[in-house]
Amino acid sequence: MRSDIAIQMYSLRDITKENYLDGFKLVSKLGFKNIELAGDYGLTAEEFKAVCDEYGLKVVSAHVGGCTGFTPEQMKELIAFHRNIGNNMIICPASNARELESSKQAAKELKETQRILESEGFVFGYHNHAFEFNKVDGDTRPIDIIAAEGVKLQPDLYWVKVGGDEPIDFMKRYADQIVCLHFKEYGEGNTNPEFGTGGVLDWQAIMSYGKEIGVEYNILEQEQYTLPVADSITLCAKNLEEMFK
Repeated sequence: MRSDIAIQMYSLRDITKENYLDGFKLVSKLGFKNIELAGDYGLTAEEFKAVCDEYGLKVVSAHVGGCTGFTPEQMKELIAFHRNIGNNMIICPASNARELESSKQAAKELKETQRILESEGFVFGYHNHAFEFNKVDGDTRPIDIIAAEGVKLQPDLYWVKVGGDEPIDFMKRYADQIVCLHFKEYGEGNTNPEFGTGGVLDWQAIMSYGKEIGVEYNILEQEQYTLPVADSITLCAKNLEEMFK
């Protein structure tokens, strides 16, 4: 698997909830070298680092829910954990940015969290869903309010499309603020089929433009399955490798 591709471990949640090691084994077997976290499986930093080393995996990003509301002590613990496992990118996976005022408040909180983490040498970004593309003030959307505050972004390209925008248009609009991308397949009717089977988004063009603007990691996330989970992720990996040799 190419070094600029990673997988969000949430994609394997039905496997890791039974035994987290089975998830690590599978992604390693499929050729992934990089992972994005969606939890720590109750492990210490030392235990987590040992598991990653055993399976030849590098943590390149992590979704951390609620991080905009962390106390100074919680933030200190977060920084120590990720520094010790060798990860330097923290992503906020959601916010309360629904209406105009809540969007302004979310933007301020995200920017402050970004300030703290950047001062400690981390990269910070915000991961969108579709609700941030609903208009709240004329043509202004929550995602625009968040971006206008200077918050960096991790565009989830599936949700960008569901929200009514075109992925490359969105990437061009906020090219200077994108820290990485979520590759999530889009199918007709807002479905999320296995990667490479949607036939709607031009992933080659997306990858090419991402590279042009300096995107370091393209992170696969699979939320829906038309096959048993292990088979679904295996198909996604196969299509990724064939598409981006």
